[in-house]
Amino acid sequence: MIIEVCCSNIFSVQNAQKANVDRIELCSELSLSGITPSFGFINKALKTGMNLHCLIRPRSGGFIYREEELEIMYNDIEMIQSMGCNGIVVGALNPDLTINEKAIKKMVRLASSMEVTFHRAIDLVEDPFRLLSILMNLGVDRVLSSGQKSSAIEGLKTLIKMKDFAGDRITIMPGGGINSENCMVFKKAGFEAIHFSAFRAYEKKERSSIMSSLFDQALGESDIEEIHKIKDCLQSKS
Repeated sequence: MIIEVCCSNIFSVQNAQKANVDRIELCSELSLSGITPSFGFINKALKTGMNLHCLIRPRSGGFIYREEELEIMYNDIEMIQSMGCNGIVVGALNPDLTINEKAIKKMVRLASSMEVTFHRAIDLVEDPFRLLSILMNLGVDRVLSSGQKSSAIEGLKTLIKMKDFAGDRITIMPGGGINSENCMVFKKAGFEAIHFSAFRAYEKKERSSIMSSLFDQALGESDIEEIHKIKDCLQSKS
């Protein structure tokens, strides 16, 4: 089973490298559900030699983008492609929560030889199976989904239906709340890959009563021990 770890800082990347995971989704700001990482971060992560897929999301607050934001995304894809990344993670919707097919088609074209993952924007659409059909025709490689629930365990039935519908034309990768206690469920269900962050928060060193809420986002990194537990669980019961 392919293990993909979502990493939002270089320490998470290094932990994922030490744990020898298969793939990394690189992003910034996990507390905002992820945005595009900086080019400095990407460059540093590339030096690890890991299979690196970058999230393309110019801001938080959903997946309905204006044309100016889409242009930013297109530019980011071109830059990331030129840097030598292995893949991109994208998603764009229309105001009626259908896929922005024109935008995704262009993103796939700009990705060139990079792999393309469509992210959990699929969990917001009314008909995920229609969206899967469109993504197959566009040449998208995989879809990250929690089965239209807050966690992949809750959405397992829908995820299985999506996997059966997709067949071998596109990979369905469960993500959302996956850990060492439930990861085996997805292997037994026949999924080829899982996605998780294994994020572990740690106490911040700086403390201030002045504007504390403005700078109070959790700090942390991917927990290498949890990653190893997931790997061991999947391997020992294979």
